Amino acid sequence: MSRVRTILALVALGTVAGALPASAQKPSDNRFTRGVALYLSQAAQAATPADKDRLYEQGVELAQEGLAENQSNPKLYMLLGRAYAALSRTGEAADAWDRALELYPEYEEELARDRQNAWIRSYNAGVTAAQQGDMEAAEEHYAQADRVFGDRPEAKLNLGTLMASQGRDEEAIPYFESALEVMDSEAGERLKELDEEAFETNRRTAVFNLAQVLARAGMEEEAVEAYRAHLENSPEDMTAIGNLGVVLSQLGRTDEVAELYGAALDRDDLEADDYFRLGVGLFAAERYEEAHTAFAKSLERNPHSRDARYNMANSIYAQARSLEDGLVEAGESPEGETREKLVGYYTELREHTSRLREIDPNHEGILALSAQAARSLSDLAPSGSADAGRQTTADLLQARQDLVFAVDDVDMVLDDDFVTVSGTVTNLAGAGGDPVTLRLTVVDEEGVELATEDVAVTLPAADASTEWEVELRVAEGAAPAGWRYEVVN
Repeated sequence: MSRVRTILALVALGTVAGALPASAQKPSDNRFTRGVALYLSQAAQAATPADKDRLYEQGVELAQEGLAENQSNPKLYMLLGRAYAALSRTGEAADAWDRALELYPEYEEELARDRQNAWIRSYNAGVTAAQQGDMEAAEEHYAQADRVFGDRPEAKLNLGTLMASQGRDEEAIPYFESALEVMDSEAGERLKELDEEAFETNRRTAVFNLAQVLARAGMEEEAVEAYRAHLENSPEDMTAIGNLGVVLSQLGRTDEVAELYGAALDRDDLEADDYFRLGVGLFAAERYEEAHTAFAKSLERNPHSRDARYNMANSIYAQARSLEDGLVEAGESPEGETREKLVGYYTELREHTSRLREIDPNHEGILALSAQAARSLSDLAPSGSADAGRQTTADLLQARQDLVFAVDDVDMVLDDDFVTVSGTVTNLAGAGGDPVTLRLTVVDEEGVELATEDVAVTLPAADASTEWEVELRVAEGAAPAGWRYEVVN
């Protein structure tokens, strides 16, 4: 894909503008080149940074004086670039070295080390600026690094990431593309030989960031191409498969999503989170049976994932509703095998929602699904045996009606030996300002309790929501797999 690439405007060299000779010019020594070389030598040996800078500045001034007399000596441009680079005026160094190479291409090998050293200084200055929160300075340093030496992807990648974080997607795209072009070149192969792990990490980051900003910029087809190209080399990358499915869903290409995720679903070597993401994608593509399978596999690996179980319940209910809608359309009642299938769906739904109420008791959606399972099983029960089911349904609906507040959007984030659990509380029938306490518990994959902590929440105004968060410390090496809470008061 061809795009116009934009870089930051750099300071011009002042007196060096003008037409370039058509043929290469051999370097020559004169009083200007000798003088600038002497300043550079003295600066390298100077005792203080101030003395060094003063000598480099004198070298710049003498070089410009010489270029005012003769603009065709490549050696003077080369020396001028070195003085600029030493002063961290990297963009001007790049311009000077570019002119030197235009006049005398044989300088390319000699200047390669100078360019890379200047790149390192500017890149590191960008990293330091970013760590200090000065993103404007970081962007300038990264841009100058990329300007002086374009055969490294890191500055390009950081520029794209910085711009994307500021919502400047159209500007970020060319930098991510350029980073990938370098990685796919001979220069990229050399970098890969030096540190293959870092190289592959950077390449994956570039692909993912490029695809995400393309999708955000309304260029979903190009995002699909980026993910597919990556998957040709890394077909096992489940995150890429998941992200590709999301973009295909945005394009309405649900058959492709189902094919992509369905192929991955046949694998038995995935983690719980991988199967969970497949389930979410298949559910969005309305492939409810396959979503059911994906969530079941996720729960096999982590039976304490509330989200996997909740989505499993929804995929079961979606299958039941689809079957019931078909009966309604055909004007039929559930009989024989169809009735047995529906009973199976709602029995499984009842089991999952019963477990979910133990984990997340104040979630309205869980209570609604639980009541639906009880009601449907009552309707499907033989005559004379439905009373218990109807009573259970009434009790569940009343429990939902009696909720003083609802808990939603619970999320668990792991950070070393700490687990942060957060969510929201919505006031359904309480008095604004009343205190409530939730007792959060974190468990491992075996259900063993790792930590418990109370969080106090003040109810907001009626029908309003408020956020809450609690941090729990777990033992070193523990592997939190799920959460649950109970209402203390």
